[in-house]
Amino acid sequence: AAVKRAFSKIAENAVISSWKDAWVSGTVHGKYSDFVQVPEHGCLTDRRNRAFACDPEKVLENIWAIGGERGWYGSNWLWRIRGFLDKLVGG
Repeated sequence: AAVKRAFSKIAENAVISSWKDAWVSGTVHGKYSDFVQVPEHGCLTDRRNRAFACDPEKVLENIWAIGGERGWYGSNWLWRIRGFLDKLVGG
C-alpha cells in the first residue's frame, strides 16, 4: 500500500524534493524501476536516443544507479553541499 501511495504522489507531481535526494539518491530496487515515472509538470525534458550493444536491463540498472552509493558523474561534493543546505532550510 505504501509503494502504491508513493507512485500515486509521483503521478500527481506531489513529491517534494528533500535533502535526502542529494545525499543518497539513484538507488531504486529493480522490481520498482518499471513503475517510476519522471514528473513532467514544471520540468524541462531533454530526450536522447542511443543504441547499446549490451543487455537493455544492464543499461537500465546503470541508469538507476546514478547518484547514491556510486555518486554522480562529477562534483559529488557539490551534491553533498546541496543536500546539507536543503537540510538547513527544512527541506
